[in-house]
Amino acid sequence: MPMKSCPLMKFGPKRSLAALTTVMVAAAIVAGLIVADSPAEERGRKLDQRRSENLSQISYALTAYREQRESLPDTLSELERPGFKSGYVNTLNDPATDEPYEYRRLNPDQFELCAFFADTAPKDEFESRIRPIGPPGTEEPDFWRHGAGRQCWTVTPAGQRIFCGEEANCPPDKVCAAAPGYTRPVCLPQDGDLCSAAGCPDTCSLSKTVPVQVECLDSSDE
Repeated sequence: MPMKSCPLMKFGPKRSLAALTTVMVAAAIVAGLIVADSPAEERGRKLDQRRSENLSQISYALTAYREQRESLPDTLSELERPGFKSGYVNTLNDPATDEPYEYRRLNPDQFELCAFFADTAPKDEFESRIRPIGPPGTEEPDFWRHGAGRQCWTVTPAGQRIFCGEEANCPPDKVCAAAPGYTRPVCLPQDGDLCSAAGCPDTCSLSKTVPVQVECLDSSDE
């Protein structure tokens, strides 16, 4: 007895479009679930960003402390004592554990800062991060470039400029100046040649504002 073939189901244009749309939506949802971070991963990433920001602030405060006291503190708690105001530090503790960040004075001119990170910093995150920069030898450590777990940085305050502003004053022997090559005002020695301290090869013009605006000039412009 010959077998009867099953008739093919035929869909109209509207049903075919609806079926295609359903498949595309389902594929998009699956792709989104694969690419998107889990809530725990996203929380860890944000905590790592706060850790990097905290370490940067602490590093600035320690640099300012050494500049004002001519020595490094024994513990981070000394940054919160009366008589020292840096205007940099929001917290000395890890945002997740509320434990103080690790600090160790290596010698009179160097210190070490450590923290535990949830994950390795994404490459596009630290490459696109805008950080204060200056002439060679004055850059801050890149706390945004880190791996997972315990990470440490050795910092030499003498090689850094102190950033200044409304909440962070310069030591008495320095002046707050907006100098070429820096993204923020920095403390520069007011004794001697301020133009040279600002990195100008020849001469410069100085404003009477606060911070002082430094504009490098070519000697032929005088």
